[in-house]
Amino acid sequence: MDHIDQVLELLEVKRIGPDVFVGENPDTHLQRVFGGQVMGQSLAAMYHTVASDRLAHSLMGYFLRPGSTAAPIEYVVTRTRDGGSFSSRRVTASQGGQDIFVMSASFKVPEEQGLEHALAPLPDLAPPEDCPSLASVLGRRSPWTAEIWEREWAALDARWITDSLGSSNGEPSLQMWIRSVGALPDDPRVHQMVLAYASDLTLLPVSTLTHPEAFGSPRLQMATIDHSMWFHRPIRADEWVLYDQTSPNLNNALGFSRGRLFAQDGTLGANAVQEGLIRIGDARPAPAWSEPAPPASRPRLSSVPPVDGQARPEPAPAGLAPPDARRRGRDEPGPASTGCRSPACPGAAARQAAIWVLRSLAIACRSIWRTRSAVMPHTLAMSASLAWRPSSRP
Repeated sequence: MDHIDQVLELLEVKRIGPDVFVGENPDTHLQRVFGGQVMGQSLAAMYHTVASDRLAHSLMGYFLRPGSTAAPIEYVVTRTRDGGSFSSRRVTASQGGQDIFVMSASFKVPEEQGLEHALAPLPDLAPPEDCPSLASVLGRRSPWTAEIWEREWAALDARWITDSLGSSNGEPSLQMWIRSVGALPDDPRVHQMVLAYASDLTLLPVSTLTHPEAFGSPRLQMATIDHSMWFHRPIRADEWVLYDQTSPNLNNALGFSRGRLFAQDGTLGANAVQEGLIRIGDARPAPAWSEPAPPASRPRLSSVPPVDGQARPEPAPAGLAPPDARRRGRDEPGPASTGCRSPACPGAAARQAAIWVLRSLAIACRSIWRTRSAVMPHTLAMSASLAWRPSSRP
């Protein structure tokens, strides 16, 4: 199976009930789900409930908890409204009875007439064929090698144009070319899903580029809180897309970044905005890399799927900070801890799945008890009032 087929399979969701869907996870060394995957699957679930003549024009999602790759993700879609030309949907993604992500989106029937304008892309940028791969740049700036990063994003061809790393003047920025490694169907909905998936690769870390601790530093702790997109015009995700990213603000441990996605001919296709937690902590060594045995029941995106997997202390991460900095105290035993929690350890996936099952049972039992406590007093009173009594009539 080609890498792009693996992405399409990953972004597809299966219907298991009325407006209820399930999305699978790829094989991964990590225990956190990539934020772009959750957004793409959420959009796919919504499209199953929307008329075929309507396309998404805006979406906004909040990451509530880290998602686990050891269990499928359930998506419940709410049909908020269907109007003459607009439809609104809301989706809640959950695992083990806990919500991990919520997203609202609006869909519209395309219109060709009306006023129109759009900003032009930056001039004089190097063409994709003259740019180094994103993997080679990250290999020099992060604890992982270029080969690991190439496997990490094997389904996407990403080329690094330029950035503001090391500059103390001006707005932090990063420009790169991205496209899928293979041809996609002509369905514009599929291209929107892939663009949503790819938009989460590098957006939040742009906030750090003009600071001493830029992404790739083992001291950074990064976690995406919210991600929004606006789709302006259809552009193809299997052709070169210019991703122009800037960060106008970073304070209060919150980074704010925005990105514009242009087709190579200059057509403005979409805008993305992201806010996330950025903290500086103690440096930690990079964990040893080992290849896990791939479960046969899950689609393979690549041998190492995207690392931007919502590893967060509270909300889910979506930056390029090294996974060891985002999974502090969860995947590696500390000085006072024993036992292996690494996803490469034997039985790690089974242990994580068992935790989700037990947590689901606990939540279900608590819900049953609360319902019983609320209903029983009224039921007993009703039973007493309806109890049989001897008739007083002769």
